[in-house]
Amino acid sequence: MDSTTQQNSTLVQQSTNAAFSLEDQAGRLRELVAAFQIDEAVVKKATEYKPAMALSSAARQAEF
Repeated sequence: MDSTTQQNSTLVQQSTNAAFSLEDQAGRLRELVAAFQIDEAVVKKATEYKPAMALSSAARQAEF
């Protein structure tokens, strides 16, 4: 039982460290992306884009 508790504690600590690292990386990525200027028309077109046909669940899970 103590071994399992210790393993769980280690996993929680590793997950916490990974979350902080990911948050830091996301912040740096936001800073880098902020350097790009995008025309509002391009943004509007990209946000309005809707694919003509969505893949079925079976197609998404198919292995190629």
